Amino acid sequence: MKRIMTIGIILIIGAKVNAQMYNAEKAAKYANYWCDKRNTASSPYFNKPEWGGPYYDYGDPANGNGDCAAFVSQCLIYGGLDLSKGTDGNGNGVKPDKVISGATNLVLHLFVGTRNI
Repeated sequence: MKRIMTIGIILIIGAKVNAQMYNAEKAAKYANYWCDKRNTASSPYFNKPEWGGPYYDYGDPANGNGDCAAFVSQCLIYGGLDLSKGTDGNGNGVKPDKVISGATNLVLHLFVGTRNI
């Protein structure tokens, strides 16, 4: 279910992006591959040339919980979307690994603040 929802969000956002070159299929490929894995430096699946990253593991990975917004932003980045302007146009909400963590921040960035979609 998490995989289907993530891919759905990626495709919807992809249909609305008009200012950047965005490849929804590429983002969906990332989502499908990493859905049950962690793209961190310690991951046995980590391969920077192929997938980018590594990313910080937001949330509570010890209990299997991650930050879904951070994961969605990783997918969007892999698809070619630049999230670096953050929630206010000045990089607010962008983490050092260039993802946007937290659902509120991601919604502000994608639908309210700096994006023309």
